[in-house]
Amino acid sequence: MVNGAKYERDLRDLLYESGFAGLREPGSGSDPKREAPDILARIGGIDFAIELKYTGGEYARFSIGDLDDPNDDDDINGIINFAEWWGAVPVMCARFSHDVTFYIDDPYRWTDHKHGSTTIKRKDKEEYATIEDLFVLGDDTGVEGGSLQTTLERYSIEHEKLFS
Repeated sequence: MVNGAKYERDLRDLLYESGFAGLREPGSGSDPKREAPDILARIGGIDFAIELKYTGGEYARFSIGDLDDPNDDDDINGIINFAEWWGAVPVMCARFSHDVTFYIDDPYRWTDHKHGSTTIKRKDKEEYATIEDLFVLGDDTGVEGGSLQTTLERYSIEHEKLFS
């Protein structure tokens, strides 16, 4: 079994190598009562709270917990809650085996779903934006919070496939 921490470090290193800041939160998923991203990144003056899943399978699965149960595992609402508290943009991120790309999705798209999970699918990976798509933000500053879709739209980053 492969430890997800390796891929969190890979993403952090990619951020640094690309001229951006990234912090890895060790043990971020170890306590369901303590919401924290796997990676907190600053790209172009904008903070991104990133929940990263690595898989050797066909799906990177993100849990959607029961909001009435504080002990229930909840990747989607957890990353959104942390991001809103921090003033960051929440991001779901997946990396698949034999692929070095980090694919991203907007967790706000899934907030109307009840208890269960959602996925980023390997077979549909070309339909997702990538973490590198965010690098065009460059050194812009002064924008905080909001959804990934709003952030991409604000900066005129074309990615219709991500939000269709």
